[in-house]
Amino acid sequence: MFATANLGFGPSGKRIVKRGSGKTKTEAKNKLKEVLRDHEDGRAIPPLGARKLRDLSAEDVDRWLAAKAKTLSTRTLQSIHSCLNRSVKRVMARER
Repeated sequence: MFATANLGFGPSGKRIVKRGSGKTKTEAKNKLKEVLRDHEDGRAIPPLGARKLRDLSAEDVDRWLAAKAKTLSTRTLQSIHSCLNRSVKRVMARER
């Protein structure tokens, strides 16, 4: 059995759908509740995606970097942060 919930649209424009599965309907619902709770608590960290700069917050970037920190080295994280920082500054300078 499957239970699904539509949570709207993500930063890239795709629909956010969360699913829970189990052998019975009750197990599927309970699993879906757990997945939704994790999503609300911020444990589900989406990538930055095609989000517009005006919609991007520092908290989004911090979450994204924290997720990347689990699998990447410190030097790689520094490079990513530097590249993102330069890109944001260039866009801001052009749009004043």
